[in-house]
Amino acid sequence: MSQYGYLWVKSEGEGVIEGFTSEKTPLLDGKNPEKMMRILACDHSMYVQVNPESGETKSMMQNGTFNCQIDIDKSMPILYKSFIEGTRCEAEIYLMQVGKSDEPGGGKGNYENFAQISLKKARIARVSVTNPPVYTKNDLGVLLDVSFSYGYFKLHHKSGKGAVWDFANKEGQK
Repeated sequence: MSQYGYLWVKSEGEGVIEGFTSEKTPLLDGKNPEKMMRILACDHSMYVQVNPESGETKSMMQNGTFNCQIDIDKSMPILYKSFIEGTRCEAEIYLMQVGKSDEPGGGKGNYENFAQISLKKARIARVSVTNPPVYTKNDLGVLLDVSFSYGYFKLHHKSGKGAVWDFANKEGQK
């Protein structure tokens, strides 16, 4: 499963995918035109069970699934159903390079980066913990923003620390 990486995004702005980790960095270099990784996008709120002493989520301690309380937009029935079933949520993002020469009026030697994001089952790929942790009753703390977007996106890579991808074009989003 070295083709998988774990991603999370900020809910502000255009929805930047930020901070993925993987055994092999999925570079779009023309040699490997299609890569797949797991993605967790942000925009909805959830509470995750935490250890009151350490502040770690119980999923970190158990290395497995966790139960959570969800406050999610019910206008998105697929996502809502996934969350209220108490499972985790997983999505896949397929990163592809398309040569401009393959498109009408395109030139040779130039590539455009595209991604297809799809919801797969109900599984959360990654969670992050606020520091310091914020607690609520029943040790449900650590307010996290989560949601899933899926569709076709044109991506571009931002230079800088780590690998950061922007949703440069939201056409085709479902």
